[in-house]
Amino acid sequence: MRSTTRLSKDDEVVASAPADAARVPIHPDPLRVVLLDEGGAPVTGARVTLEARQIVLEDSLLLGDVPGLLEALVEVTLGDGEVCFDDLAEVTYRVAVAREGHVGRIGIEARPGEDLVVTLREGRSVSGQVIDGDTNEPVVGAMVRAQGIDWRHREVSDAAARTDADGRFVLLGLGDHAVELRVTAPWYPAFALDLPPDVPSSVLVMRRVPRGVAGRVIEPTSEKPIEGVRVRGGGGEAVTDTEGNFLLMGIAVPAGQEHERTMPVAIQFEADGYESASFSAQVPVDVSSCKAHPVDAGTIELASRRAVTGILLDPEGHGLAGALLVLAPAGSNVTVPGVLRTCVTTRTEVDGRFRFPCRPTTPGALHLSALVPGFAAAVRAVGASDSGVTLRLQHGLDVTFAVPGPGAAHRTVILDERGADGAGERSTVRRRSGRSDAHGRVAFQGLRPGHVRVSMPGVGVKDLEVGASSPLDITFASSKW
Repeated sequence: MRSTTRLSKDDEVVASAPADAARVPIHPDPLRVVLLDEGGAPVTGARVTLEARQIVLEDSLLLGDVPGLLEALVEVTLGDGEVCFDDLAEVTYRVAVAREGHVGRIGIEARPGEDLVVTLREGRSVSGQVIDGDTNEPVVGAMVRAQGIDWRHREVSDAAARTDADGRFVLLGLGDHAVELRVTAPWYPAFALDLPPDVPSSVLVMRRVPRGVAGRVIEPTSEKPIEGVRVRGGGGEAVTDTEGNFLLMGIAVPAGQEHERTMPVAIQFEADGYESASFSAQVPVDVSSCKAHPVDAGTIELASRRAVTGILLDPEGHGLAGALLVLAPAGSNVTVPGVLRTCVTTRTEVDGRFRFPCRPTTPGALHLSALVPGFAAAVRAVGASDSGVTLRLQHGLDVTFAVPGPGAAHRTVILDERGADGAGERSTVRRRSGRSDAHGRVAFQGLRPGHVRVSMPGVGVKDLEVGASSPLDITFASSKW
């Protein structure tokens, strides 16, 4: 039985068998990037990153078909200073280049089929010395890092060095722009300062603070130590070792607490694949007569974020291989490329099974979306305790919308499929655009039954239900014809 939804007395929405969705065209030629120094010699060992620009596609399900859109493509130059990126979509890409000791380049636009020649220059150097402000002795082993961006010339500076036995350092490959110097050293509060481009060297003064917090981070279920946890608090930073131990050093005293006996220090713990945690430690303020002595915070527990696993099935119940899946915070519009980059993505295995090792760090419910051209979009809400998820695709409906009146001819029509299993109606699952013909008709294929929003820029917006529902007469409220 055919289901219909009327847009006017004479025009109807027709459901029929699905048709295959078009794929994003792939350019037959590669994008070749050649890196040369200022003397024309090839630059080896440079990191070349390629990202597709945020683009607008007629069907948002095709976003997964654009290489470099969901995650960057990276190559390293060899002896000839060249890299080639093959099988690229016919869209514009942005190229970034970085090599130690050279000024980085960002935001260079190119398209497949082109030969892009990029010149890297060594840039300027900044030297200096780090000393203790109380003893005037050099601070040995301090990490000094300089970072800055010149958007006008599309150059980026990122250099780091450790101080030697005399507390001296040299940073190479900086651009002709201001940079931020950030200095860290054990038992010294980290600090940063802006360095103008005309300052070739400087003396950096640090004051030793023997305040610290020590502890151990474990996973509560297995009680195993967690390596690589980022620990921050009181102006200090640390990372746990293989045994889960950390030592947060150089905690500074905030203004107004100099005369207190102790002070609370909020410490944050973060690690990929684990829930974030916080801890408040009471640290002594007056340590002038003490040697370095950290406060023992004991054992900190970080719970693992449960992996999301499952299987994606086609309408006949067979596993679907190579399909793009997106795990996003509820309410995120996964049809926007920039949003996709902030979410977690994966592709199904040969048997249709998938696994997200970790979840997005944002709190609240998640939406699991299957973006597969040729099928209706599938979305399901995933709770904190959900793990094994079965997601089944539908063939969808072929739908023709029609708007009466001569002003509806040859206009852009945007269709948002909204809502999903357990997802709110405001969440856009899939976005497509089309253009009406001379009679004000526009066709969309593979539409999922349910709630949709049809909009015609400059004319109006209409929400309606499509599928096995009774006929519904609608017109745009702001229509002028």
